[in-house]
Amino acid sequence: MILTPGHSDDMISAVVNTNKGKIIVSGDAISNEDWVDLNKTANPILVTSIEEFNESRKKILNLADYIIPGHGKMFKVNK
Repeated sequence: MILTPGHSDDMISAVVNTNKGKIIVSGDAISNEDWVDLNKTANPILVTSIEEFNESRKKILNLADYIIPGHGKMFKVNK
């Protein structure tokens, strides 16, 4: 488990080591594949902290080979 605040203060994501690599169940820290674009800015109404939201996305993208987002199907992270 890793802390991934930003969408909410108490947000966590699960890191699962598999034979395919690291899969992160991100919840709404990365709610769908569109949010891998770090240039995309969150609506301030939908997050508790834009800075923490962006740092959490970076953390997830640096660790993950695959992401299971809060809304959508699992996808591969292009590194």
